[in-house]
Amino acid sequence: MKRVLIVGGDSCIGTALYIELVTLGIDIVSTTRRVVSSPRRKVLDLTQPIGDLPLCDTAFLCAGIKGFKECERDPMAWRVNVDGMLAVGRRLMRRDTFVVYVSTDAVEWSWDAYARQRAMVELGLQSIGEPAIMRCEKFDERTAPRLAQAMIAIGETQQAGVHHWKAT
Repeated sequence: MKRVLIVGGDSCIGTALYIELVTLGIDIVSTTRRVVSSPRRKVLDLTQPIGDLPLCDTAFLCAGIKGFKECERDPMAWRVNVDGMLAVGRRLMRRDTFVVYVSTDAVEWSWDAYARQRAMVELGLQSIGEPAIMRCEKFDERTAPRLAQAMIAIGETQQAGVHHWKAT
């Protein structure tokens, strides 16, 4: 990987990815929904039409509204988690960027809003090309660095398909 885009650089896994990639000397651009002024950070609002995205050879899609209860209650969750993520993924994959999407193992056993949204993005991305889907069990700041390392290994070797990750 020469240049990486982290969509959702402020997220738990986005932060862990950034730290791990910096130690590898990778050129990184990350997105945030917060207003920033940095060439390494780009503002990206997933509820709005997607503008220019930085050129990169690998992109990690980590943004979104997380949590089962949050996605059931928040009417914006579908727009961010599905419409926004698919718009970003489609644009990146159409220019031959290898995409690694952070999903959840809940797509295999639950049909609540969060799992449905993640499943829809998985299917949508797979209909466009050959992404890597990371189906993760719950992670936190303590386990996120190990998940980031696994994602980086998949990104470096461009291993498309569904990958399962457990915190234990």
